[in-house]
Amino acid sequence: MTLNVVLKRKFLLCLLQYKKYLFSFILLFNTLAFANLIRPDHGEELNSIHVFFEWEQQPDAMGYNLQASTRQSFNNIILDVDELTTVYIDKDNFSWDDNYHWRVRPIYNDGSSGSWTESSEFSIRETMLLGLDINIYNDALIEDDTVLIEEEDDIDPTLDVGVEIKPNDSEDKEDI
Repeated sequence: MTLNVVLKRKFLLCLLQYKKYLFSFILLFNTLAFANLIRPDHGEELNSIHVFFEWEQQPDAMGYNLQASTRQSFNNIILDVDELTTVYIDKDNFSWDDNYHWRVRPIYNDGSSGSWTESSEFSIRETMLLGLDINIYNDALIEDDTVLIEEEDDIDPTLDVGVEIKPNDSEDKEDI
């Protein structure tokens, strides 16, 4: 082998190692610099308007600012809340059959805020309860986040859950 070929090979090997280390550094920096959004997952379709948010903890953060919007530009914010933990459940701000974007940024001890995470997108599908009349006849038996739906033929007469569900008369009557 000539000296020229040997030098070219050594140069290429050094260049490949440099790229490997540069890529590792960029990957490590991005992992440390931004908290990862966990839930709802990007592109996830939810079947509830009670939305559970979760993200990774960020070093030195004393809290987090969570925002959600109907637009990717966040110029129509429907949720803007400060949270001490890395989870938040919203029961009031989301609607059926719509798309949403969300992001988080850390809040530090001195009151300053860090950079926003990359935004993530999720949707909430159309409610499955359209065309049903729901009558609550005993509020004391109703609990948050509990749904019990049984077909009329399967209802246990000894079970009193405080809710009566039947097809709406204005809709075509089909099996529920």
